[in-house]
Amino acid sequence: MMDKSVIAKGIACYKPEQDKFLRLLRMKKRLTADEFDRLFSNREFRHRGRKLLIPNNWGDGLFTLGMGQNGGNGWAFWLDLVQHMMLLNMVDAKTEKGMVVYTLPQ
Repeated sequence: MMDKSVIAKGIACYKPEQDKFLRLLRMKKRLTADEFDRLFSNREFRHRGRKLLIPNNWGDGLFTLGMGQNGGNGWAFWLDLVQHMMLLNMVDAKTEKGMVVYTLPQ
């Protein structure tokens, strides 16, 4: 498993997106996988005029998110970011009745 400091550095440039997702969780208290999919699929989650940030310098230790097998879209970007945030204990995820549910850590 990757060191947490490497993960934190890798997603550091996505701080505005991290804050946006945490704000969403604070407002809703919990977000199911179905709600996540509805919010982030087939459209970009609005960034107030900002495009998704993709680092230009591959050697700087930053991660380019959402580029896996199902990648290249807003949904994959957000899922990848949330999974990294889970590794840093910024977001909790549990399975309830067969559905992934995202919450803030207790």
